[in-house]
Amino acid sequence: MFNVLHSLLFRKGGRPRKLVRLVIFRSDGTVRPAFRRVVFKKNGWIRPEFSHWSTNLVGGKTGRVAGAAEAVSAPSDNLPGIEESKLRTLLPLSAMVQKWQKRMPMPTLLTDAAILEHLSKIGSGPVILAAGQDNYRTVPGGVQLCIQREAELASARGMTYLQFHPWQPLPCLADAADSADYPVTLVCDGLIIGTASINALINATALLVAKGRSAHLVIHHLLGHAPEAVARLAQATGGGRTLFWLHDFFSLCPSYTLQRNTLEFCGAPDVASNACGLCVFGAARRSHQDRIAEFFRMANVTVVSPSEVTAAFWVTKADLLYSEIKVVPHMTLLAEPRAVSKQVKGGTLTVGFLGAPVEHKGWLTFTKLMYEMEGDGLRFVVLSEKRPGLGEDHWRPVHVTSDDPDAMANAVAEAGIDLVLHWASWPETFSITTFEAMAGGAYVLTNLKAGNVSATVTATGRGAVLADQTALLDFFRDGSAARLAQERRVATASTDLRTRHSDLSFAVAGWV
Repeated sequence: MFNVLHSLLFRKGGRPRKLVRLVIFRSDGTVRPAFRRVVFKKNGWIRPEFSHWSTNLVGGKTGRVAGAAEAVSAPSDNLPGIEESKLRTLLPLSAMVQKWQKRMPMPTLLTDAAILEHLSKIGSGPVILAAGQDNYRTVPGGVQLCIQREAELASARGMTYLQFHPWQPLPCLADAADSADYPVTLVCDGLIIGTASINALINATALLVAKGRSAHLVIHHLLGHAPEAVARLAQATGGGRTLFWLHDFFSLCPSYTLQRNTLEFCGAPDVASNACGLCVFGAARRSHQDRIAEFFRMANVTVVSPSEVTAAFWVTKADLLYSEIKVVPHMTLLAEPRAVSKQVKGGTLTVGFLGAPVEHKGWLTFTKLMYEMEGDGLRFVVLSEKRPGLGEDHWRPVHVTSDDPDAMANAVAEAGIDLVLHWASWPETFSITTFEAMAGGAYVLTNLKAGNVSATVTATGRGAVLADQTALLDFFRDGSAARLAQERRVATASTDLRTRHSDLSFAVAGWV
């Protein structure tokens, strides 16, 4: 319903139609009281569905306020910028935890004997224990996709893959008081077998190993876990090495994308810094680091990074004990010349956004680009699970799974996307969507801070790395984007790109 209403009232990027401008704004460009009552809650916070207003009408500070001659000028009538809006709605970490709490009774817990019986029935090969933050079969995301593929690799090798994730999801580590025991849901070879206490899983693992069966631990994520308990699980496997993936920077801070107050990349400063003192995650960071450090001391960790740029950054920031660090990209690109070149086609320059429309992936920059370039003949396409409905010209639902690994790349090609905007506000550790964009024939636009996104664009030459949003807008206005799109069309006509997936943990583990 919101998408339909929005399309009637607004154009691309939240630009209001003429009637809406007359209803909302006075002749001097200030906001009418009625609009303020609609947009703002009683506590003064802007409603989430209107966050794009604060980005495009004021936060961008372009002076293009919905057709008014001047920007909103009266301080008492100003719409807040996006940063102010987010700070107003920012909750303490403890309040975030409360919002995540389930309102349902805990299911009957499996015993260690029941877990052992299940594992004994389904095979005699090694058991891979994989820590994750949620059910990788139902929740979309890069980490979840890696676990899906790893589970299939395990099955092909005659191994059992037992993923466990907190029954109670959390935006941080489980409370230290819960480290003795907490419930985890068990997903065995893709099927949920039930929920058990972490101690039951530890005991079952120890019994399994005592019977002569090997067990190995890989950490894909500790979000919602108590690292003390997971360390005991590592010891129950027999003390072999534990693989610890750097899918993000949760090992450094509860803010796993290292966004200070969820607004901007902080660079992981010293925990005693003023920057941490001003951040909503700062108070919990010291305890977080201490608990992660103790896990590393207990678990015989081999760190696995999906990119060189991530490994280089992490080793300078992590004061943790580990045996070695390995770089294993999730996938690589393979270029093959076409036997017969396709005809180079012209047409409308198409800009795409792939995946969840979230801020740290550059969604607000994408909406700003739609807003600023409205009327300039560009076509904007969004490929994601849910439709954002903010004026994009085309949307298609896409869910990549191990059963359909090329879903996003195929969707990019079918939509005829020239340039994908991936304006990450943090150093992406890998960015599967960047590789999917290129495999689909698109080039990628990003910024200097985007980690492996910018490293991949630089290495392949398939896109452009720009300094800031001003440079991005200039790139479109001076014709550079059109020229890059034409270059991409010529390259795609003569060259076919595809992705080759890695063996993930099996590339370094040597599990037998």
